[in-house]
Amino acid sequence: MGKSNSQKKKSKAYKKRQQNKKAIAQLSPYLKDPTNCPMVQNAREYFSGMKFKVFLDSVKGWRTISKLAVRPQLDDPCKVDIGLFKPGTHSVVVDPECIAHHPSINAAVHVVTKACSECKVPAYSEHTDSGLLRYISCIVSTQTGKLSLTLIWNAGKEARKPNEQNSSKTGKEQHNSENLLAKLKSYLIKNQGDTVYGKFQLHNLFVHYNSLNKHSNAIMNIHEPGDECWRKLYGDKFIYENISNKITPLPYDITLCFSPMVFRQANLGGFSAIIKNIRDYLLPLSREKNLRCVELYGGVGTIGFHLFDLFSTFVSSDANPHNVACFEKAKSLLPHDAGRNISYEAYDATEMVKKNKLVKADIIIVDPPRKGLDSEVVSAFSNLQTKNVKLIYVSCGFRALKRDLTELRNCGWKLVRAEGHILFPGAD
Repeated sequence: MGKSNSQKKKSKAYKKRQQNKKAIAQLSPYLKDPTNCPMVQNAREYFSGMKFKVFLDSVKGWRTISKLAVRPQLDDPCKVDIGLFKPGTHSVVVDPECIAHHPSINAAVHVVTKACSECKVPAYSEHTDSGLLRYISCIVSTQTGKLSLTLIWNAGKEARKPNEQNSSKTGKEQHNSENLLAKLKSYLIKNQGDTVYGKFQLHNLFVHYNSLNKHSNAIMNIHEPGDECWRKLYGDKFIYENISNKITPLPYDITLCFSPMVFRQANLGGFSAIIKNIRDYLLPLSREKNLRCVELYGGVGTIGFHLFDLFSTFVSSDANPHNVACFEKAKSLLPHDAGRNISYEAYDATEMVKKNKLVKADIIIVDPPRKGLDSEVVSAFSNLQTKNVKLIYVSCGFRALKRDLTELRNCGWKLVRAEGHILFPGAD
């Protein structure tokens, strides 16, 4: 006798679960001992001539920001799978109880998956370059557990105001797209509450229109100017964070402000340890009067806001124009007598160099992306009076760090301290 349809479905579901378990293990091969990953071992060897300590925060629930792909289920294209891509592929790995994710993210995946099915929202497919929901971006407030949720929508910015009188196929598609978006928005707002995976509670809800073609791997379309590709559907413009209790002593609490358009560290707990160690290092130096600090690649000021009280002036900078509103909002939340000495320059690191913003700095802090320092920045450092300037380099790309350190040493800089922080436990 052959298997019944229900038995076949159960067999397929079991096979899929087993495949997912295997793929999940590939995504986090060093979860049992994150300090044993090759990157840590290489770093220990590279810095073997000096004291090198490795810091590790929690290995569970640490990830408070995640961008997850939404794709059609292979065995039922009318339903969606939400998760990370399997390494080297565009096959989605579904992990409904991901131990790295904050429970609010797991809850969001559960609710959005169900919402797409009930609202008949099609997932994006690279094969046909069609469908509507490409990705979801989740940002959790560690204080409240509430979620800033962004729907990355496969439509151009013109979909913000669809012309209902447009009888063309494109016009009708835009109208249908916005109708489905409205249904999805309504479902998500109405269905907040407890789930089997955690509490789903929205702090805000955004849509980001991204119609880049299937050959682009960009999750968000950062090339469109201004806010044209973004629309707030619900809630506050910003999401707020306070990590002051992990960086004590501070003269006052710092409230950081983020929006979906800016970078935020996925592991705030682990990153807090980096900021604390920088502050502890700078405290003795700050006894000197009138020290000036410049920060390159500063994001919204996550590092700078926890250090500026140690300096006579503190200038943070970065290229993303959306950072400015977040920075100014955070500054406005400081006590009325604070923040006069901290400011923001909306320039990338190369432009800061060209504008001679480093020449009067006593301390320079850099926190570049994985690619490391821009060549113009390294050249500028080679021309500084290194005996009078201290450089604090926060690196998230070890290969680039080694390259940059070699160039800096060759032009007279001396490495006096190094430490490692595992911000993605389980990965390399």
